[in-house]
Amino acid sequence: MPAWSHSHEEQDNDSWKLVLFIRDLRQLSAGEKSAQQATAASAHYTGSQACEKCHQQIYERWKKTPMANVVRDPREHPEAIIPDLATDPIAKFTKDQVALVYGSVWKQRYFTKIGDDYFPEPAQWDVTNRVWRPYFVAKGTDWWEPFYPADNMQRPTGPTCMAATPSTTTFTPRRSSSGTWVASVATVLAASTSSIPRAAIFSIPRAWTMWKPMTLASSAIHKDAL
Repeated sequence: MPAWSHSHEEQDNDSWKLVLFIRDLRQLSAGEKSAQQATAASAHYTGSQACEKCHQQIYERWKKTPMANVVRDPREHPEAIIPDLATDPIAKFTKDQVALVYGSVWKQRYFTKIGDDYFPEPAQWDVTNRVWRPYFVAKGTDWWEPFYPADNMQRPTGPTCMAATPSTTTFTPRRSSSGTWVASVATVLAASTSSIPRAAIFSIPRAWTMWKPMTLASSAIHKDAL
């Protein structure tokens, strides 16, 4: 679980206890669904910093976790980009083209913003071996691959990655007026179907539909937390 302090050292049993707890959550009653819809209609994003007021110790611990720092904006964190982009022999792109940086421990990938979505550059930095490697989802290696062209710049991160995470909210990140990165309220199987090819919706692995999605009235993610 990447949000834990030592995500790579947690015991598998501890992870599955959390998974089993989430899956055991009961479905909402009709009254609760109605109340949830009313809350969602008037909800607004406050950002993770709002949690700090009442949960300072938890917030201080959380903001140092891998989950809180896995995606960063290089304009706010120039140090986030590890290698010299000019040394990339695979794909030429500049710091100005990088809207988001993903990863810093094992690998680092770079995303360009086009419209309201983010697209992965075809090169990634191997942090461990300090070398550039191609980044491309090959044929047959992911559920969404058959529905998109063989071009990273035509494979938006929103529907191909963030909309396919079991038992989580579904989002395409965007900034709120307060500067936080925010997520829209939707569960996996009710995900942004307008941006996912219709055929792909029916190709999501059957096992994923067995998860009981968590129900949230709203979701806000700190700008460094994706």
